[in-house]
Amino acid sequence: MLTALLISGTALVAPAAAQETDPTSGEAPLTLPVGVPHLSREVVLPGSLLEVKPTALETSIIVRIDSVSPHGTALRYDLEFYGLDPGDYNLTDFLRRADGSATGDLPDIPVRVSSSLPAGQIRPHPVRSGPLPALGGYRNFLWLFGGGWLLGAFLLWRGSRAGPHAETLATASRQPTLAERLLPQVAAARAGTLSGAQRAELELMLIAFWRHRLDLGELPAAQALERLKADAHAGPLLGQLELWLHSPGAAPEVDLAELLEPYGELPAGAQAETLPA
Repeated sequence: MLTALLISGTALVAPAAAQETDPTSGEAPLTLPVGVPHLSREVVLPGSLLEVKPTALETSIIVRIDSVSPHGTALRYDLEFYGLDPGDYNLTDFLRRADGSATGDLPDIPVRVSSSLPAGQIRPHPVRSGPLPALGGYRNFLWLFGGGWLLGAFLLWRGSRAGPHAETLATASRQPTLAERLLPQVAAARAGTLSGAQRAELELMLIAFWRHRLDLGELPAAQALERLKADAHAGPLLGQLELWLHSPGAAPEVDLAELLEPYGELPAGAQAETLPA
């Protein structure tokens, strides 16, 4: 990984003229900031082949030999390096002979690693406390989302409580069908508990309704009654009433719901003009 850092850092090093400077020329020590890689090309060092000493946690400078080429009785090196701790160092202290021979004939290569922190400070300044930036639209979105969720929950709760009451009101406001209005009187007629006047009123009421419903107003009463008894919808109930009212002992047992089924299919206001309230 250190090698990759050095290679990627070569694009950030000093200009080419500075890179070509031989650090063994006796000039002022090369100075570079902590962590910034530097490339020195064609550094001539005497003796046999050199290699980098193994690094450890306390190593202050990381060195890499990029290339080696002959230079008479010496060798020419391209060196890449960067400092980890500020201070003055000799680059050849981090090299050794590949054959294990002594390195006393190597010249010093002075390198100064500088730090932008004040002397004695090893850590950056702590982050100062202060107001956090506003979240802007995201925070507003969270407030709106939470408010919308609460409103929806409240409406669902109100709807669940109002449901049975609303259903009761709808049932109470619904007008009864014609079959529902006729059922008590027809049941009383079957039981024989209707008075003579009530029997006549029920019979006349049904005849008036069906004459109006079937548009038989111009026919005489006798002819209209014959037409009604023959009608598939009006005839069954009229015939049954006649048996109950005039021949109660001979009337067969019938299902009132089935007898009133044609009247349940009629609209709620169909009987308004012909049936009493």
